[in-house]
This record gives sequence, C-alpha cells and structure tokens, in this order.
Amino acid sequence: MAMAASTQPTADLTRFVDLAKQKTLDSRHVLFGNIAELFLRENGRLTDRERAQMTAILHDLISEVEWQVRRTLADRLKDSEEAPQELVLLLANDEIEIAKPILVESPALRDPDLIGIVRLRDREYRLAISLRKNLSEQVSDAIIATDDIDAIESLLRNPDARLSAQAMEYLVAEAQRIDRLQRPLLQRSDLPADLAMRLYWWVSAALRQHILRAFPLDEFRVDEILEEAAQAAAAADPGTPMAETARRMVDAIAEVHPLTPALLTQLLRTGRLPALVAAVSRVTGLNDGLARRTLLSDDHESIAVVCKACQFDRNQFATFFLLLHGGGRKDASPTSLLPKVLDFYDEISEESAKRIIRFWARHPDYSKAIEDLTESR
Repeated sequence: MAMAASTQPTADLTRFVDLAKQKTLDSRHVLFGNIAELFLRENGRLTDRERAQMTAILHDLISEVEWQVRRTLADRLKDSEEAPQELVLLLANDEIEIAKPILVESPALRDPDLIGIVRLRDREYRLAISLRKNLSEQVSDAIIATDDIDAIESLLRNPDARLSAQAMEYLVAEAQRIDRLQRPLLQRSDLPADLAMRLYWWVSAALRQHILRAFPLDEFRVDEILEEAAQAAAAADPGTPMAETARRMVDAIAEVHPLTPALLTQLLRTGRLPALVAAVSRVTGLNDGLARRTLLSDDHESIAVVCKACQFDRNQFATFFLLLHGGGRKDASPTSLLPKVLDFYDEISEESAKRIIRFWARHPDYSKAIEDLTESR
C-alpha cells in the first residue's frame, strides 16, 4: 500500500503531462479540473521537482483555458498554503473575478507579492487586498501610498489590517479634508486618543460625541486647548488689551487648526466672545468692530450672511444661531425665529454672502447691502 501511495503522484503527473501535450480544449479542461486535487491532496504529496514541472505546465497553458475553469481553480487554491507560488501569482494577476478569492484569502501570497500588485494593478485589486486578514503594516502603507480613497476607506474598515503610527498620523491629517475617512478612522480600536482629538474640530456633532464617549479624553480637553493658546498669546505682554489677546489667541489656534464652523461654535458655546469676534474677523476680513456689531445685533439676516461666508452648513448655522440668541429678544424666542432665518439662509449662496461681506468691509454702513440682498430673494 505504501508503494502505491508513493507512486500515485508520479502516475498522475505523467497523465497530466500527456493531457497537456494533446493541446485540445477537452484535455485542458480535464487537466485544470483535477489539478487542484494533485496539489492539495494530503497523501502522496508532489516532490519539489514534480511541483516545479506541474507549475511550468500550468504557466504555459493557463492563459488558454476558459474563464470558468480558471475561476474554479482559484476557488480551490485560495485557502492552501501548499499552492505553488508562481501559480498563485498568475491567478492573483488574472481578471479580477478570478483574482479576487486569491487576493482576499490566499496564505501563499507574501507581502512583496501583495505590495507589487498594489502598485501595479488597478483599484479593484487594491480593494480586494484591503480585505485580507492580518494585513501587515507594510502592505497597508503601500495601499495608503496610492491615495486611492476607496481602497483606503476599505482598509480602515478592516479591523485585521495593521496600520503604522506614521500611517495613522497621515490619515488623520487627510481626514480633515476628506470626510469619508473620519468615521472609519474613529471606529478603529487602534486609533490613539491624541489623534482622535485632532479630528474633533472637523467632524460632525455625532462623531464629536463618539470621540468623547469612545476615547479616554477629558470632556473639557477642548477648553484646555483654547486656554493654552490664550495663555501663550497673553504671555508675551500681560498688559495687552483683551481684543489683542483674543486676536493672538486665534492666530495661535489657526496655526494648528483651521477656523472651522465647529471651532467658531465652540468659542461661542464656551463664552469666548472676544475670541469669536477675532476668529470671524480673520475668516471674513471684516474688522473687529463690524464683526462684533454683526454678531451682537438683532439683524438675523446679517448673522446668516456671516455664517454662510464662513461656510457653516445648515445644521451648524441653526446651532450657532440658537446659541447666539439664547438670551436674546423678549418678543420672540430664538426657536420661533429659526424657521424664517433658515429660509433666508437656504436662499443665500456662499458666493453672494462673500460678495456682501466684501461690500461691508469697504462700507461699514452695510444696511443697504442687506436690503438689496433681501429684495433679490
């Protein structure tokens, strides 16, 4: 029995070589239909010489075999560590429908193989590789280096993909301008808390709440950052007037964080009106006096114009408006005023708002501009 088992692979190999020599479609179908069994059987494994000979035959014939046969072979070999490297690489570079099971699952592919495919093949191949279990930092780095946002997002959603510290920092910086990356980044268990905090200013309210819930951060860390910036600004000259101190504070913050609607809202929420005025002034080009006058006035359309020019979205503006007028006029509550103000806000384009802001900057008496804008609605 032992002798029969030891000679079986050689007999099979001889039969397959004969099939390959026949060069008929049927013979090649038989060859490829049984080849997986030859490589994957546990008893009577191929010798290195036999494996090399069989791989060479497959290499010569694989491009001539129909799609379905190659697809079946890829399915059979995708889980095997014993599958020949050259054959696996051929299948991994085949049409994506054939390559995908190999790219996603084959343990026979090594990091250099995967990195080469990431660099040389198109998006569908990178997407497949991004789904692999236990993906190394080196392969993840190669995917990130392509700047393929679809593949990067898929990579971030793969909990088994390992990311280097440098890759994390780069992706957090990219997420400040690419919204799609924010949620999958924040949902990763390996994202350091300090990097999550860097995203705080740029994400939605729901994601900010997620940051505070999911990461070991003090809820008042945001205020501490602002206080540190204020102290740094005031340290140069303790006698500096408040407006100048606020301006320096805003300048210091702007070096690290863009003056986003989220940041402006946070300044308002925490009662830092001088800093808010300085920030609005810096973003819009209005002088401090005009910025303050607009923010503190009952002219709701003016506030809408400023917020539109500062690129608030509709929900951000509603929050800002309610905070700004929380203790305002007695004849109408901010909530009752909000629908009308939002209607106005929706009809103003960002371009129109910036045009009006430029007019205000040149002409401090800007009431006519508001009237013109209202009449043009």
